[in-house]
Amino acid sequence: EVKKYGRIKRPFLGVKYVLLNKEISDKNKLSTDYGALVVRETFGEEAILKDSPAEKAGLKEFDIILECNGEKITEENSLSHILQTLNVDSEIILKVFRKGKEIAIKVLLQEKK
Repeated sequence: EVKKYGRIKRPFLGVKYVLLNKEISDKNKLSTDYGALVVRETFGEEAILKDSPAEKAGLKEFDIILECNGEKITEENSLSHILQTLNVDSEIILKVFRKGKEIAIKVLLQEKK
């Protein structure tokens, strides 16, 4: 990639999240103890970055991303780790838990700028 583009191209989803575990899940009365909870870090910030692949795909704050391309998201296998194994312009399928239901969302990854 460095030879071809002059840089390393990194895939970008555009969400801020907290990795879930049993402790966080129990404390917040969540229905799952794994995944990536889409949530802003500080007041005034957005959980879904504007014009990002996540926004274009319809992800929402408080969604829990359970899987990326069939890989379960855990503390040992984080969303960012999974994304780094993928290519820019890849279409991925996220299994998302939203309002008591699991849904599949297609996302086209873009280059991190």
